[in-house]
Amino acid sequence: MAPKEWKPIKLDEEECLNLSDILVSFSAPITEQHAWAIIFQSMKSLLCTLEGNFDWKCIVTRFQDILVTKNGDIHTNTFTKQTPDRSPMKSTASSVAELGVVVYDALDYNLPEEEERQLSQELENLLDTMTSADDEASDSENSDEGIDNQADRLETDLVLQVLKQCRHHLAVEGEADEHYRGVCRALVNESLELCSFMARVSSKSQANMDFEDELQA
Repeated sequence: MAPKEWKPIKLDEEECLNLSDILVSFSAPITEQHAWAIIFQSMKSLLCTLEGNFDWKCIVTRFQDILVTKNGDIHTNTFTKQTPDRSPMKSTASSVAELGVVVYDALDYNLPEEEERQLSQELENLLDTMTSADDEASDSENSDEGIDNQADRLETDLVLQVLKQCRHHLAVEGEADEHYRGVCRALVNESLELCSFMARVSSKSQANMDFEDELQA
């Protein structure tokens, strides 16, 4: 049987790896530590997006939408890169909710259908806060229709709430920025190194098989 062919993954023009490439490289789900870091860094990126002057904003619905830089940040293109298959951001709440769904799916990536991953209660609570955000925002809009400034403030508060939960997860909250950036940076580096190593192993195995075929010919 021919060995599995491993194709090295590369950083894109913005020096990012998308989450899909990362998952494929490990052939395994992300860890809880990765999930906390991706959520924290994504919320920081979303906050920058909301405060910035971007012509178009979009929601995250797929692994490949999440772009992790080699420095451990989540690139703003995660929420601003316009492609025909991406949906526009109608609200901050919907963006937070969809991100929560994608991270949850990444925690289950490549697991057998009958296997249910057990998450810590703290992470479950965070993901519940995120995935239910859209419903809560809709209820708020129905009760406070026409009060745009209040709606904007509530949605910003939602992002800050998620960031606060991520900081509270650590023993020293003040180390959150450095810690979570380091986790994402290591995730990118390890993914690149693993794919590069496996590609070399695959190439060597294929060369050995070709050599054996020549000897048997």
